[in-house]
Amino acid sequence: MQGLESDEFNKLSTVKAAGNGIPIFTIGNDVPVEKSLRRTYIGSDHEKAGRLIGEQLTKDIGKTGKVVLMLSDRQEDFQNKRLNGILEALKAQPGIEPIIVVAGDTREKVIAATNDIMNREPHIDGFVSVTANNASAMVQEIGKRAKLSRFHLYSFDDSVESRTLMKEKKLNGIIEQAPYTMGKQSVELMIQWLNGETFPLNYDGYFTEIGLLKADELP
Repeated sequence: MQGLESDEFNKLSTVKAAGNGIPIFTIGNDVPVEKSLRRTYIGSDHEKAGRLIGEQLTKDIGKTGKVVLMLSDRQEDFQNKRLNGILEALKAQPGIEPIIVVAGDTREKVIAATNDIMNREPHIDGFVSVTANNASAMVQEIGKRAKLSRFHLYSFDDSVESRTLMKEKKLNGIIEQAPYTMGKQSVELMIQWLNGETFPLNYDGYFTEIGLLKADELP
Protein backbone atom coordinates (compact mmCIF):
# COMPACT_ATOMS: atom_id res chain seq x y z
CA MET A 1 0.00 0.00 0.00
CA GLN A 2 0.97 3.64 -0.31
CA GLY A 3 2.42 4.92 2.95
CA LEU A 4 0.48 7.72 4.64
CA GLU A 5 1.56 9.80 7.61
CA SER A 6 -1.70 9.58 9.56
CA ASP A 7 -2.98 8.09 12.80
CA GLU A 8 -5.43 5.92 10.84
CA PHE A 9 -2.69 4.42 8.71
CA ASN A 10 -0.39 3.82 11.68
CA LYS A 11 -3.17 2.08 13.61
CA LEU A 12 -4.03 -0.07 10.59
CA SER A 13 -0.41 -1.07 9.99
CA THR A 14 0.73 -1.61 13.60
CA VAL A 15 -2.38 -2.98 15.33
CA LYS A 16 -4.50 -4.65 12.66
CA ALA A 17 -1.80 -5.83 10.24
CA ALA A 18 1.45 -6.31 12.13
CA GLY A 19 -0.41 -7.50 15.20
CA ASN A 20 -1.88 -10.32 13.13
CA GLY A 21 1.34 -11.19 11.30
CA ILE A 22 0.28 -9.60 8.02
CA PRO A 23 3.26 -8.04 6.19
CA ILE A 24 2.99 -4.51 4.81
CA PHE A 25 5.08 -3.18 1.96
CA THR A 26 4.85 0.55 1.29
CA ILE A 27 5.00 1.60 -2.37
CA GLY A 28 5.80 5.02 -3.82
CA ASN A 29 5.45 6.85 -0.51
CA ASP A 30 7.14 5.56 2.61
CA VAL A 31 6.48 6.00 6.33
CA PRO A 32 8.89 5.72 9.28
CA VAL A 33 9.45 2.07 10.21
CA GLU A 34 9.06 2.72 13.93
CA LYS A 35 5.55 4.12 13.43
CA SER A 36 4.21 1.64 10.90
CA LEU A 37 6.19 -1.60 11.41
CA ARG A 38 6.17 -1.99 7.64
CA ARG A 39 8.43 -4.70 6.22
CA THR A 40 10.03 -2.70 3.44
CA TYR A 41 9.57 0.10 0.91
CA ILE A 42 9.64 -0.03 -2.88
CA GLY A 43 9.80 3.25 -4.77
CA SER A 44 11.74 6.40 -5.54
CA ASP A 45 14.55 7.69 -3.38
CA HIS A 46 12.84 10.98 -2.56
CA GLU A 47 15.87 12.55 -0.92
CA LYS A 48 17.91 11.87 -4.07
CA ALA A 49 15.10 13.35 -6.15
CA GLY A 50 15.30 16.50 -4.06
CA ARG A 51 19.05 16.69 -4.60
CA LEU A 52 18.59 16.38 -8.38
CA ILE A 53 16.30 19.41 -8.46
CA GLY A 54 18.44 21.34 -5.98
CA GLU A 55 21.57 20.74 -8.06
CA GLN A 56 19.78 21.86 -11.21
CA LEU A 57 18.64 25.05 -9.49
CA THR A 58 22.22 25.92 -8.56
CA LYS A 59 23.12 25.61 -12.25
CA ASP A 60 20.10 27.65 -13.35
CA ILE A 61 20.28 30.48 -10.81
CA GLY A 62 24.02 30.82 -10.27
CA LYS A 63 25.63 32.26 -7.16
CA THR A 64 22.77 34.36 -5.74
CA GLY A 65 19.00 34.29 -5.89
CA LYS A 66 15.79 33.20 -4.22
CA VAL A 67 13.78 30.03 -4.80
CA VAL A 68 10.33 29.22 -3.37
CA LEU A 69 9.76 25.66 -2.17
CA MET A 70 6.00 25.07 -2.16
CA LEU A 71 4.87 22.44 0.39
CA SER A 72 1.63 20.83 1.46
CA ASP A 73 0.50 21.26 5.06
CA ARG A 74 0.45 17.45 5.42
CA GLN A 75 3.73 16.28 6.96
CA GLU A 76 4.31 13.31 4.68
CA ASP A 77 7.59 11.39 4.86
CA PHE A 78 8.28 11.76 1.12
CA GLN A 79 7.80 15.53 1.28
CA ASN A 80 10.25 15.90 4.16
CA LYS A 81 12.85 13.81 2.30
CA ARG A 82 12.44 15.81 -0.91
CA LEU A 83 12.82 19.06 1.03
CA ASN A 84 15.93 17.78 2.82
CA GLY A 85 17.46 16.79 -0.51
CA ILE A 86 16.82 20.21 -2.07
CA LEU A 87 18.22 22.09 0.93
CA GLU A 88 21.30 19.87 1.04
CA ALA A 89 22.03 20.54 -2.64
CA LEU A 90 21.49 24.29 -2.28
CA LYS A 91 24.22 24.45 0.36
CA ALA A 92 26.67 24.32 -2.53
CA GLN A 93 25.59 27.88 -3.34
CA PRO A 94 25.13 29.75 0.00
CA GLY A 95 23.97 32.81 -1.94
CA ILE A 96 20.76 31.06 -3.03
CA GLU A 97 18.06 31.64 -0.42
CA PRO A 98 15.34 28.97 -0.12
CA ILE A 99 11.92 30.32 0.89
CA ILE A 100 9.70 27.59 2.32
CA VAL A 101 5.97 28.16 1.79
CA VAL A 102 3.34 25.86 3.31
CA ALA A 103 0.50 26.15 0.83
CA GLY A 104 -1.94 23.41 1.79
CA ASP A 105 -3.18 20.73 -0.60
CA THR A 106 -6.08 22.32 -2.47
CA ARG A 107 -5.90 24.34 -5.68
CA GLU A 108 -7.38 27.40 -3.96
CA LYS A 109 -4.80 27.34 -1.16
CA VAL A 110 -1.90 26.91 -3.58
CA ILE A 111 -3.09 29.84 -5.69
CA ALA A 112 -3.49 32.01 -2.58
CA ALA A 113 -0.05 31.05 -1.25
CA THR A 114 1.63 31.69 -4.62
CA ASN A 115 -0.02 35.10 -4.89
CA ASP A 116 0.98 35.97 -1.33
CA ILE A 117 4.67 35.08 -1.70
CA MET A 118 4.91 37.00 -4.99
CA ASN A 119 3.51 40.05 -3.23
CA ARG A 120 6.01 39.74 -0.38
CA GLU A 121 9.05 38.73 -2.45
CA PRO A 122 9.29 40.63 -5.75
CA HIS A 123 12.68 39.17 -6.71
CA ILE A 124 12.13 35.41 -6.97
CA ASP A 125 14.21 33.32 -9.37
CA GLY A 126 12.56 29.91 -9.08
CA PHE A 127 9.63 27.87 -7.77
CA VAL A 128 9.49 24.17 -6.88
CA SER A 129 6.24 22.30 -6.29
CA VAL A 130 7.52 19.80 -3.71
CA THR A 131 4.20 17.96 -3.36
CA ALA A 132 2.47 16.31 -6.29
CA ASN A 133 -0.60 17.93 -7.88
CA ASN A 134 0.30 21.49 -6.79
CA ALA A 135 2.32 22.38 -9.88
CA SER A 136 -0.56 23.34 -12.17
CA ALA A 137 -2.16 25.79 -9.73
CA MET A 138 1.24 27.28 -8.87
CA VAL A 139 2.17 27.79 -12.52
CA GLN A 140 -1.26 29.22 -13.34
CA GLU A 141 -0.96 31.92 -10.69
CA ILE A 142 2.64 32.80 -11.58
CA GLY A 143 1.60 33.18 -15.22
CA LYS A 144 -1.09 35.69 -14.25
CA ARG A 145 1.47 37.87 -12.49
CA ALA A 146 4.54 37.70 -14.73
CA LYS A 147 6.15 35.99 -17.71
CA LEU A 148 6.87 32.38 -16.84
CA SER A 149 10.17 32.57 -18.70
CA ARG A 150 11.47 34.80 -15.89
CA PHE A 151 11.48 31.85 -13.49
CA HIS A 152 13.00 28.39 -13.15
CA LEU A 153 10.01 26.12 -12.44
CA TYR A 154 10.24 22.49 -11.30
CA SER A 155 7.91 19.80 -9.95
CA PHE A 156 8.07 16.28 -8.57
CA ASP A 157 4.72 15.47 -10.15
CA ASP A 158 5.28 13.07 -13.06
CA SER A 159 1.74 13.27 -14.44
CA VAL A 160 0.06 13.89 -17.79
CA GLU A 161 -0.75 17.43 -16.67
CA SER A 162 2.84 18.19 -15.67
CA ARG A 163 4.20 16.77 -18.94
CA THR A 164 1.74 18.98 -20.83
CA LEU A 165 3.00 22.02 -18.91
CA MET A 166 6.55 21.04 -19.89
CA LYS A 167 5.63 20.72 -23.57
CA GLU A 168 4.07 24.19 -23.34
CA LYS A 169 7.34 25.47 -21.80
CA LYS A 170 5.53 26.35 -18.57
CA LEU A 171 7.67 23.98 -16.48
CA ASN A 172 11.43 23.60 -16.82
CA GLY A 173 11.53 20.05 -15.50
CA ILE A 174 9.97 17.25 -13.47
CA ILE A 175 11.21 14.18 -11.63
CA GLU A 176 10.47 11.15 -13.77
CA GLN A 177 9.61 8.04 -11.74
CA ALA A 178 9.01 4.35 -12.49
CA PRO A 179 5.53 3.37 -11.20
CA TYR A 180 5.34 0.20 -13.31
CA THR A 181 8.60 -1.07 -11.84
CA MET A 182 7.39 -0.22 -8.33
CA GLY A 183 4.27 -2.34 -8.75
CA LYS A 184 6.05 -5.27 -10.40
CA GLN A 185 8.95 -5.37 -7.93
CA SER A 186 6.68 -5.09 -4.89
CA VAL A 187 4.67 -8.17 -5.93
CA GLU A 188 7.83 -10.12 -6.76
CA LEU A 189 9.35 -9.29 -3.36
CA MET A 190 6.13 -10.16 -1.53
CA ILE A 191 5.98 -13.58 -3.23
CA GLN A 192 9.66 -14.23 -2.46
CA TRP A 193 9.17 -13.21 1.17
CA LEU A 194 6.05 -15.39 1.62
CA ASN A 195 7.93 -18.34 0.10
CA GLY A 196 10.90 -17.75 2.39
CA GLU A 197 13.21 -17.00 -0.54
CA THR A 198 14.10 -13.44 0.47
CA PHE A 199 14.64 -13.00 4.19
CA PRO A 200 15.27 -10.69 5.84
CA LEU A 201 14.13 -7.88 3.58
CA ASN A 202 16.07 -4.64 3.34
CA TYR A 203 14.27 -2.39 5.82
CA ASP A 204 15.73 0.73 4.17
CA GLY A 205 13.85 -0.19 1.03
CA TYR A 206 14.42 -0.94 -2.64
CA PHE A 207 14.82 2.19 -4.73
CA THR A 208 13.48 2.33 -8.27
CA GLU A 209 14.86 4.48 -11.08
CA ILE A 210 14.38 8.25 -11.12
CA GLY A 211 15.70 11.07 -13.25
CA LEU A 212 15.27 14.77 -13.91
CA LEU A 213 13.39 15.21 -17.18
CA LYS A 214 13.85 18.71 -18.59
CA ALA A 215 11.60 20.55 -21.01
CA ASP A 216 14.45 21.28 -23.43
CA GLU A 217 15.09 17.53 -23.73
CA LEU A 218 11.58 16.72 -24.98
CA PRO A 219 11.18 15.86 -28.67
